[in-house]
Amino acid sequence: KVMSMSFGGTSDDMSFAITYASTSDCVLVAAAGNSGNTTPNYPAAYVPVIAVAATGPDDEKSSYSNYGPWVDVSAPGGDSIGSQYTRSILSTWYSANNYYAYLQGTSMAAPFVSGLAALIKAKSIANGVPISSEAIKQKILSYADGIDDLNAQQYKGGLGTGRINVYASLDGLYANVESPAAGSIHYGTVDIVGSATGEGFDHFSVEYGMSGAPTQWTTLETSVTPELKTLLARLNTTGLNDFITVRIIVNDLITMESRSTFHAGSSRPAILDASISSFEYGPNPYDPGTGRFLFKYGLTANANVYIYIFDITGNLICRKWYPGGNPGGSQGENRVYWDGGNDYGEIVANGAYLFKIVAEGRVVGKGKIIVLK
Repeated sequence: KVMSMSFGGTSDDMSFAITYASTSDCVLVAAAGNSGNTTPNYPAAYVPVIAVAATGPDDEKSSYSNYGPWVDVSAPGGDSIGSQYTRSILSTWYSANNYYAYLQGTSMAAPFVSGLAALIKAKSIANGVPISSEAIKQKILSYADGIDDLNAQQYKGGLGTGRINVYASLDGLYANVESPAAGSIHYGTVDIVGSATGEGFDHFSVEYGMSGAPTQWTTLETSVTPELKTLLARLNTTGLNDFITVRIIVNDLITMESRSTFHAGSSRPAILDASISSFEYGPNPYDPGTGRFLFKYGLTANANVYIYIFDITGNLICRKWYPGGNPGGSQGENRVYWDGGNDYGEIVANGAYLFKIVAEGRVVGKGKIIVLK
């Protein structure tokens, strides 16, 4: 049995019902709440219940989601970034016509976890292997992908064990680098922590290569023993001052791979100190009906890049993210585009707009766009 609870509040008045359900071998799942704070929300905050926070499409905490040490896990709940179809969750919606609606909230996140619990239960029944509600809970939490390093410091430890991973929780072949985190800086010996497991698992290897896109790899460790969120290998980076990519490869009849690129050494390579004269953008004035607006800029190293576009009053209307090592965040020349739309996919009105390009947390370029249709 699985109970999904997309409701709650700060009143602790359901303990008897929760205790009865939990001792009846029922998996209990509840929304963490949408107040954007750390105040425990009940029934989610009861110990037997899986408390679910919400994340957006980039695995960052949704702006509205509650968080805190009482949260167990996170799941997609939508956020204000992107188009309607990427920022919201298609949900059933009660009305005279009984239709669907795009919604946001921890009430949208909790059912993902409830559905996963039901799948785990169904698989155990099909395999003839009984599984308790507590074992289902621990499986969901254990196989979640860690997202602390993708979130602001204040949310670390407040989003549970991470964002649920349905495939891994159902014993699919699973490879994941937990640490070192992508974009982190390390010195000396680096612990490589991660997971290499899954149904049908045969063996795994841990390898590293220099740069963000290695062409040659060196093997650090191989094993025929599956592992989950544990130390897999160590890498001595003493004397190095460069980007290094580590990868975990899990083998069966198929191969799964997970990578993370970090920087080793005494200092991180400087990112180009771009100014208005050191990058190009246009056309200006810009008519969205005739094409796309170009941002062309150079980076001296791979970097996570955000481009923010504001209206003249300072309201953020559009945000774009380009991960380090990918187009828009790669060393050398980058060309990315804006189609004139806001985060809701609507073409903006005529007027002046301001933009800034942020690489690894610092502004490397800014300017003004005149939209004239």
